[in-house]
Amino acid sequence: MSGPFSSGRRPLAHAPGAITLHGPEELAAPLAELFVRARSLDPDVLTHGFHVWPARLHPAIAGGLVELLTFAPGATILDPFVGGGTVAIEARVRGHDVIGVDANPLSPLVVRTKARITSADDRAAFHVLLQALTERSFERVRDRRPVIAKLRGEHLSLYGTHTLKELAGLLEEIRGLDAGIDPADREAALVLFSSIVSKVSNRRADTAEEEVRKRIRKGLSTELFVRKGEELLERWADLSRAIQSAPRGPRRLDAITGDARELPRILGPRRVDAVITSPPYGGTYDYAEQHALRLDWLNLPRAQFERSEIGARRHEAPLERWDRELGDSLAAMRAVLRGPASRVALVIGDAQLGHRRVDAHDHVLSLAPKVGLRPVAAASEERQDHLGGPPRREHVIVLAPRPLP
Repeated sequence: MSGPFSSGRRPLAHAPGAITLHGPEELAAPLAELFVRARSLDPDVLTHGFHVWPARLHPAIAGGLVELLTFAPGATILDPFVGGGTVAIEARVRGHDVIGVDANPLSPLVVRTKARITSADDRAAFHVLLQALTERSFERVRDRRPVIAKLRGEHLSLYGTHTLKELAGLLEEIRGLDAGIDPADREAALVLFSSIVSKVSNRRADTAEEEVRKRIRKGLSTELFVRKGEELLERWADLSRAIQSAPRGPRRLDAITGDARELPRILGPRRVDAVITSPPYGGTYDYAEQHALRLDWLNLPRAQFERSEIGARRHEAPLERWDRELGDSLAAMRAVLRGPASRVALVIGDAQLGHRRVDAHDHVLSLAPKVGLRPVAAASEERQDHLGGPPRREHVIVLAPRPLP
């Protein structure tokens, strides 16, 4: 592909997985270094690993981009595919305002819980709530109290009878919490519940449809709930210490359910200094399917998510559809940038559209000029294809606004 980066491609010889630079070396090399750092740094720090989220962005890459793209505390950073909140957490730790948008209605609950700033008193109050919910759940199990699990048939079959009743009873206790309970605590309890429902199901793994017969004894679901709650309390303490020491202290967090292609409508007059995000890798995942069990348990709307999800594998999307979905998302990002100094950073992998492999770097560069964005620099790392095909590449691409025609 001809263009401003085509003549500047240079592999980094020291990297175990080939990394290629695109654009001026002084701009591209720091992006390549993010891949190198991610290989040695633990991704499960602060609250990052608390709730399973498929294809989660590595915190080292997210945090590095926040540092590279924002030069003063208090900037506003947008992640329009916020997912499990990696960018939101890393931006808050560095003293920035964050707007997270995602089509998945579970995402804002998870982001607000994982990126929440808590005091010692807040954590003590939540611990009391956690103990009360645990005691009530164990009482239900002992008393064999009747309860109805309001799930789709295909999800009911994923559980043994006593596990299904235990989970349904625990959820009923959470939903029945006193109206005076802090709404953030109520939401955190629901996220805790969401974090365990797949673990005690008969699914082999969170992202796998294959079922295996598990021996789940009575009371185990409740024990997992309280263990995860205690883990969350420890992680909250770590995160709050990190955020409190950030420049200018805690900053604003907004987590919103919405379509990334409708950012101007969602944000209204608000504008952002940087967009840092990892869009879906075209034709690779089905997030609506992967989260269907949790959405069902929490009675969160799935239909709009399915309509809004871009790049889904189930669509068997031709290139024209992926062009339109990704192009519309880029146009929406461009529309909410504050000014010429604003930047868009994408962490995106090659698309797999049926039998066709699409280089995501070249694809983004072909779409960017049409929506008023120009390439600044990029780095690409070769990765093993988890579907068993030839190696794919993951790219960090930085774009800047240019005047629209």
